[in-house]
Amino acid sequence: MTASKHRRMISLSEEADEYLQEHMKKRGYRFPGDASADIIRRYEKLKHNEPDETFLDAATIDAIGQAYLKKASGFYHYLDNQLSEVK
Repeated sequence: MTASKHRRMISLSEEADEYLQEHMKKRGYRFPGDASADIIRRYEKLKHNEPDETFLDAATIDAIGQAYLKKASGFYHYLDNQLSEVK
């Protein structure tokens, strides 16, 4: 079964257009319609809590890990200060 395509004329904000252009470059799409369809597919997967293996790349995962380590370190120092005051 072949998916049918529908033509649409849309207007995008400058921010949305920049995002679409970046998505096209990143994913190798030649046409804005194909990139838009990919964005919508990804959105639908996320909406239905289906994992998307390309959603979190290694740099994003590392950044999240670093943020948690920073918070944990700050919490440790806070507890250490509180313990010092109690002593």
